[in-house]
Amino acid sequence: MGQGIGPLVIFLIVTLLGTLWLEQTLSRYVALELALIAVLVLVGLIMLFGASTNSSWAWPLSVLFFAVSVANISLIFWVAQEAFLQYVVLVGWITLALIFSATKIGSEQITISPGEQVRLEDIMPDLKYRELKVATKKKSKKKSKKSKKRKKR
Repeated sequence: MGQGIGPLVIFLIVTLLGTLWLEQTLSRYVALELALIAVLVLVGLIMLFGASTNSSWAWPLSVLFFAVSVANISLIFWVAQEAFLQYVVLVGWITLALIFSATKIGSEQITISPGEQVRLEDIMPDLKYRELKVATKKKSKKKSKKSKKRKKR
């Protein structure tokens, strides 16, 4: 099971329940809002499945989910113009969920056995590419200086 799924479940449940609770203040667009909440529930279930299987797309999807949730409850508040305190508390909660999800993006854990030698390239594979790129730039600058000297003669 994926790491961080417990807090994600809590963030998801409170967000959806808070959205349903805030939705009760609407007098118009109720059917549209319930359809949007149903879509958010479906996306939330997909997000939980991805997080539990350690999929790379789960955490970016959770950031998108919580961003859409903030936009949704902001729209509800804008239409209803009621329940300001509940709106502010829910926005704060979802902001915490956004921060939590954003910090989980790209956080892969590497297990190392005792006595195992670890190379930097194993931990940071893109580092080798950056060093290679810098080395080729330095060589090309040296060549260009030599070619300028030859052209002057």
